[in-house]
Amino acid sequence: MVKRTLYMFAAAALLFQACGSSDNDQMTEEQGGEKVKSCFYTFNPENTTVGWTAFKYTEKTAVKGVFDKFELKSSKSGDDLEKLCAALSLSIPVESVNSANEERDGKLRAQFFGNMNGDMIDARVTKFDKNGNGEIELTMNGVTRTEKAEMKLEDNATFTIHATFDMMDYKLDESYKALSEICHDLHIGKDGKAKLWTEMEIDFTTSFLSDCE
Repeated sequence: MVKRTLYMFAAAALLFQACGSSDNDQMTEEQGGEKVKSCFYTFNPENTTVGWTAFKYTEKTAVKGVFDKFELKSSKSGDDLEKLCAALSLSIPVESVNSANEERDGKLRAQFFGNMNGDMIDARVTKFDKNGNGEIELTMNGVTRTEKAEMKLEDNATFTIHATFDMMDYKLDESYKALSEICHDLHIGKDGKAKLWTEMEIDFTTSFLSDCE
């Protein structure tokens, strides 16, 4: 009888211990575990900038501007932010060039872009990884090329792209020549020489709207 009682007591103790372990695990999950956020992201044109940089003078002084208009060709929203960034695609009307100088903008439209085949620049992300390495496909003047780019996706859903290219790779010889001639005096630097660099930069920044639960 005593032996049977001891067995029953031991079994009850084991059962109690098992139940206690489960409760502790549950408490750990509730108190120490972090709930994974589920978010839905939407492209916002108002939080987006498409910028460019050209260079003049032998000392290579930057002239910056933006394109005021663009059209998103890829998906506008989704729950996978990295996927949205990796497939980003834009079409940019060159007439929307804006350097904050009306006289210069008129020359850019007439002399530079006016000698270009077509009135759009297309840009598409073709490679993007978390280490910041990427590639974009640029199409202008009837030429399509892949350019290396620096890319960064911030925790606040801001995505940036920075790329450098040479306009001569896009057969923009006539555009370069026309702009260099009409802006010759404005491109004379401290050394008395006129210089317009063929190297250009393009910068893209956008902050996606996020709805997280």
